[in-house]
Amino acid sequence: MSTTQERRNLMYLIEQACQSGARLHKACQQIGITCRTLQRWLRPCVRQQDVPLAPQQAHQ
Repeated sequence: MSTTQERRNLMYLIEQACQSGARLHKACQQIGITCRTLQRWLRPCVRQQDVPLAPQQAHQ
């Protein structure tokens, strides 16, 4: 697992590579992550309390 600072650094490097003409897939591959991992890093954090573990059932 990488630290937040490591992730930021890697995202910056990927961004720079893509701005220089590299394909996202190749930039991610070069540093050893998948595009899906990058997507997870970029999405807003979801607080644990906002995600229900199971659907709520009506009490009768």
